[in-house]
Amino acid sequence: MSLQRDALKSSAKLRRKKKFNTFSIFLCTFLFITLSLAGLSQIDRFLIKKIKISGERTISRAVLANQIKPRLEGRYFGLFPKNNAFIYGRRGMIDFLKTNILKIEEAEVSLDDLNTLSINITERQARLLWCKNDPKTCYYADGNGLIFDRAPHFSDGVFLRFEGGLPSEESDSYYVGKNIFPAEYIKMLITFRQRAEELLKKNFSDNWKASYYFLGEGSDIDLFFENGIGGKWKIMMSPRTEEGYSFKGNDSSGLLKPETEATWAGFGGDLESAEANLKVILSSEAFRGSADNKTEPLKNLEYIDLRFGKKIFYKFN
Repeated sequence: MSLQRDALKSSAKLRRKKKFNTFSIFLCTFLFITLSLAGLSQIDRFLIKKIKISGERTISRAVLANQIKPRLEGRYFGLFPKNNAFIYGRRGMIDFLKTNILKIEEAEVSLDDLNTLSINITERQARLLWCKNDPKTCYYADGNGLIFDRAPHFSDGVFLRFEGGLPSEESDSYYVGKNIFPAEYIKMLITFRQRAEELLKKNFSDNWKASYYFLGEGSDIDLFFENGIGGKWKIMMSPRTEEGYSFKGNDSSGLLKPETEATWAGFGGDLESAEANLKVILSSEAFRGSADNKTEPLKNLEYIDLRFGKKIFYKFN
């Protein structure tokens, strides 16, 4: 029995020694390969030393370069330089630029050679102005309604303007990077504005241009028209009227949105109804009879109220 126990102990000891030797060989091999690759990764010919930037319009190249350089400094795991041309992280660089510089809509990152990083950007185009309750504090927004920069000044008629719907007490940083409400509804309002102008041109003249939307408390939206010589009137709408609906937003998920999400469901249908009703009223004999100023037929118009379905109200001064 003693000889058998000694044999078993000796066998177990040999197995442990074999496992230890195998692990040691694996560890040494891994360390050798890792350290060799780390050494190769630091060869000067493989390191990015230059940054070439193109496509910028309003963003300073120096600002972009200062944002990018820190991402090429330091080492991964304390071994591999982050500016190595093979492991610099192209996808991460693109995501970083689009997330941290909101003026950038698209970014392309590539290597001109092993020492030169090339970055081509496409800046967001300002399509809208979104203002607080006065036109002096405004922000540039793209065609989807994403606010991406403070607007220091603007010229009337250059951009379609939205006023209201913003918590007035918040700082600029609160609004930048947010949509006031979903992009599809912004596009519906832009389309409604275009079609309203077309109806006015068809029935009266093309002197009247839609200048801005005003988002009041609750569900009302007013679209204002101006003729450039002091004339001004508005179309009053209420696309959704359910209880709880409001343009007062929160910043959940970076989106200022209505308090009750379900109330957006009929937004597009309501705008279509408003468009149909506008077409009816502009072509009606009663309305055309009230607009009796031959030189500027709508000069004395104060409003057209489309908030009550097929009951359409209007007022001339």
